[in-house]
Amino acid sequence: MPLGPFEGSPITVWSAQGKQAKLHASSSCSYLRSARATEREVYLGASAVARMCPQCGAYSSWARPGTGLAVFLDTLTGLGLLYELDSFRDADEDAFGDEEVRQAAALLRRPAPDVPADTAARDEAEDDEDAAWEELQEARRVREAVFREWRDAVTSMHRAHQQLEMFPWLRSWAKAALRLKADRLRAVQVQARLLVTEDALLAAAAAAALQEPDVPADDAAFAPLGAPAEAKRKLLSLWQRWQKTVENSWDPPRAQAYLVHHLAAGMSSRRKGRDQMLERARGVLGRMGKPCPVGGRAEV
Repeated sequence: MPLGPFEGSPITVWSAQGKQAKLHASSSCSYLRSARATEREVYLGASAVARMCPQCGAYSSWARPGTGLAVFLDTLTGLGLLYELDSFRDADEDAFGDEEVRQAAALLRRPAPDVPADTAARDEAEDDEDAAWEELQEARRVREAVFREWRDAVTSMHRAHQQLEMFPWLRSWAKAALRLKADRLRAVQVQARLLVTEDALLAAAAAAALQEPDVPADDAAFAPLGAPAEAKRKLLSLWQRWQKTVENSWDPPRAQAYLVHHLAAGMSSRRKGRDQMLERARGVLGRMGKPCPVGGRAEV
């Protein structure tokens, strides 16, 4: 690594006897086991760097605080430039391969099944949904992992460029590592693009801008919720939950139909009109998920 103007700067070190003894930034370093260690001054260069104690080299300060040399070394070591240049250069052992991502994308794009009106058919459909739920959850875990790596890789690249901006003579030296980081970043970005649709992003933006709707609280289907005033309160609560969920989700609005079950919280599954109420609520949420002018009122 080129040290630039800091090449040959004097630094104070501690070391045991011997020309090849490791150099330590402090006499209290746990790697310094000799009782006969002495303090001395050496000049920063390739030979001194090669003899640095790994622990002191990564996490200790070798220069007087506040000096240019201290800033330079602190920027390089610890979780600094050297760490960033070594991070996100290739896929780690936990990263998902392209084929796994394509399979997850197919599951995430799969349309939600229609809910049958018949109770018995609905129970059978729910059993099928339970079987597919774990697959969908695993696909979402893949998406979360890919997007997390993408965000972290972008952050790491940004930090590396910020640090290199302070010491321009390191740019040519860091070019190969930056190229590897850029290649990995592009590969993860391609994966991330497969796992979300433009429609879902637009729907999230539109949902965030929606104004409170005029809910059909006096609809006979919502009688199990109570008087119209109570029904209105519960329907608006459902709408707020739906809006926040769509706004914060990578999934399309249709994937949030399950939220209607919050209306039936504490209600017996045998309650008269319960199924009709949930069916009507699904229709309401379905219309909320349709495109509307940004900033417009949700139509129900």
